[in-house]
Amino acid sequence: MDKKGEYNISKAIQVQQKLCRERNFPHFAPEDGRCWCCNKNIYEEIGWKYDSASHRHVQVPLDSDQVGFTTGITVEKAGEEFITGCPHCSRTYCD
Repeated sequence: MDKKGEYNISKAIQVQQKLCRERNFPHFAPEDGRCWCCNKNIYEEIGWKYDSASHRHVQVPLDSDQVGFTTGITVEKAGEEFITGCPHCSRTYCD
């Protein structure tokens, strides 16, 4: 595991469920981690680059030298923060 944290879908789902139970929060995150809007797993790291031709961010492989930034929720973040939306497409789960 490197300094940015561990990406593990099943562990992240478990710790988010535990956090919600312990703090009596509603569980807004998708049960399987897959976003209802973009269909990407919120607990998976995804690499992005800016495409100047389309003026949009596009997904690229994590091992690509074109990665400008990544999105996703680590196990550590899922255990500490109440998840209310998708880190990839910014869709809220609260409405």
